[in-house]
Amino acid sequence: MTVKAANQEIIMFCQMLSLALKTGRPLPESLAKLSGQRPDNKASQWCREIAEKMASGYSVQEVCSSLADFDPVLARLLPLLGDNRLIRVLDFYTRCLINFEMVRDRMKTALFYPLMILAFVLANLCYLNLNLFPQVMVSLAESERSLPIMVRLLHFTEASLWPISLIVPVLIAAVFLVTIKAVAGMVDKDSLITRLYGFADAARLQETARLQSMVSLYLQAGLSLEKAVDNCAQMAGKSDAADLLSIGRVLSQGRPAEEAFCYSDVFMEIAHADLTPDLYAEKLEYASESNFRRSCASIRTSSQMMAITALLAAGLFVALITSGIFDTYYWLIWMFS
Repeated sequence: MTVKAANQEIIMFCQMLSLALKTGRPLPESLAKLSGQRPDNKASQWCREIAEKMASGYSVQEVCSSLADFDPVLARLLPLLGDNRLIRVLDFYTRCLINFEMVRDRMKTALFYPLMILAFVLANLCYLNLNLFPQVMVSLAESERSLPIMVRLLHFTEASLWPISLIVPVLIAAVFLVTIKAVAGMVDKDSLITRLYGFADAARLQETARLQSMVSLYLQAGLSLEKAVDNCAQMAGKSDAADLLSIGRVLSQGRPAEEAFCYSDVFMEIAHADLTPDLYAEKLEYASESNFRRSCASIRTSSQMMAITALLAAGLFVALITSGIFDTYYWLIWMFS
């Protein structure tokens, strides 16, 4: 499953499990009934397997370990079955996943503008190479004029101009392909393309918010602060995982939590607080929501800039094509040669 499809299935499963718990009826019976409504999706399959195996006497841990592609976060939460906290934890986890999807979708929407610009540039570059530049070269050969620098840099279909003429087209094509990967969610938050489009801060805020929500989630589930941090480290990126593991080591040594928190930005908002686990969970939940909102605001600003840039770029290329149609493009090339 893709990341987005997986998150959607997890959201649906959390909602189904929460609804089954709220009915007050035996859980296997409620899950079996709910799973029959949409039998083909992954969430329904999980519900059906849990219902069947719990009815057969399997423990929750055994059920979770046997489920294919099951979310590791939920696998650590399901042992709370029978605890009234589980419904609240599931609702909070659902909100977190919805926030993740909202930020990801907004980033993809913002990346749509540079993607369209690059596609437009490539299409026009191919048009110039196939229709205009060959005519320019024939005309200049007859008049014995030197080849303009613009043609030397962009006429990549003429082998005699390689490798100079390949540099700009290859660069544009490479950025186009990487942007497609970014839209598909296959680019890391610290990648060059993320920085280029101004999304580095938004991506960093999103990741911080995600980790804060995970720690808060585990604390609300009743885990100790040390265990919550260690579990969160297993789902973090390389740099964040190292910081979280350092926090876990400090906590395991019995040193104060506020001393451990200085190792990671995840705990920046509560670095100077000495609170109970419940209050840590509350503070981290609030910090997570705040960082999600800041991330969305940052993406919105970048998206507006991308829209303006797209309009300007589209106008520029339309002007170039129009001038080419009316035979003034040759004059522009000669003037800047």
